[in-house]
Amino acid sequence: MHSADFDALLPHAKRAGAVATSLAAVIAGSFGWTIGAGLVEKVCFAVGLGLASFIVGYGLVFAYHAWKRQLYGVAAAAVALFAVAVSVEFLSHVGFTASHRTANIQQAVVQTAAYTDHRKIIADLERDLARLEAKHDWQRSMDSPESYDAKLKAMEGDLIWKRTKQCTDATLPDSREFCARYGSLKAERAIAHDRIVVAEEIRLTRERLEKAREEAKNVQMGHSTVANQGVVLASLLSGDLNPDEEVQTWTNYGISALLALFFITAGLLNFVAYAFDISVNGAVKQAARVILPEPKEAAPSVSERVVERQPTIVKVKGPDIMDLLRASAERAGGRLAAA
Repeated sequence: MHSADFDALLPHAKRAGAVATSLAAVIAGSFGWTIGAGLVEKVCFAVGLGLASFIVGYGLVFAYHAWKRQLYGVAAAAVALFAVAVSVEFLSHVGFTASHRTANIQQAVVQTAAYTDHRKIIADLERDLARLEAKHDWQRSMDSPESYDAKLKAMEGDLIWKRTKQCTDATLPDSREFCARYGSLKAERAIAHDRIVVAEEIRLTRERLEKAREEAKNVQMGHSTVANQGVVLASLLSGDLNPDEEVQTWTNYGISALLALFFITAGLLNFVAYAFDISVNGAVKQAARVILPEPKEAAPSVSERVVERQPTIVKVKGPDIMDLLRASAERAGGRLAAA
């Protein structure tokens, strides 16, 4: 990849970092909202924990550029703030992830229980209906209650009924037979009345069964993606196809911590993008040149003077200027004597 192509990715990396930081802040803030009791507490926790995500996302960016500007104290303070914010955000994200993963499992458990209860209700109603229908079929041979009432009334007009004092004193064989027949008719009349009651129970049971079947159509077996994920990872980590509950629990703890670390470190994309941004770094270097003055040349010593000539600067190094004047005077006197 050419450097120009890489530089073109930096704006996208900054946007991705801003999105990751905002998402982490929303997660932390939503967890803070759940732990507050009243509205004020909810807002305080949500805003405070969300702010920790932005500190994590941009804390190292400020630390990096403070260091580039040789503001070492500011850089150290930014790093310290970043470290504290990471700890706070980790707690928030672990709480958010763990609570939602637990809720997912519990929801599946409740849904499975509801599904099982509906199936049990349907099975019980089906057994009751079968029992009532069998009883009703057995009672089918009985006459109507009115028919038995007529037969009993006719027997109560018989002389044997009066002679036996309403079948309370049956001593003769024909009297005992008569009274036995009377008692049998009364029992059959009771069964005939019960058959009407059973028929009503069958109707009500069928209605309840139909309603239960309609409701059961909307109740599915509970399915937890979290539980399935935990079982698979626990099996891979332990090498056991049926890991025990303790292994699954620790596996879920590890998953929650890993997800929390991902959302936290995703915000560090800001630090990477801004560290590679040439325009920002160029501005830092330019600011450094403005802040830090260029070193000045040392002032010339007494034995070193500067003679300016146009258009260049000539530096004469050697004896003092008085030695130069004395030598010039001697040369001028020699030329006069020769003349």
